[in-house]
Amino acid sequence: MVVLAAKVTFGKLYFYADIDKYPRHYLDSIEDENNVIAIDPSEIPFSRESTVFARLRPDFALYDVVSDREAIFDFYAFRQRVDNNFIAL
Repeated sequence: MVVLAAKVTFGKLYFYADIDKYPRHYLDSIEDENNVIAIDPSEIPFSRESTVFARLRPDFALYDVVSDREAIFDFYAFRQRVDNNFIAL
């Protein structure tokens, strides 16, 4: 299992991912829910050689750009092995 998570300090963030290809929002990507994506290989097949592509996008409106607001967040990526230990990616 691959886990992608974001801890948002300021602003709003949304992100999406896909296996072995560039994620296209709303078309075929895996979207975050509460700033977390968990990719289970039994639901979405991938192998040890697979690559997970993720796109992170701050949720900016026009007034955010004009006022120089920032999105501040930490992003984490982990892989969970069969023995339930997490490995930082």
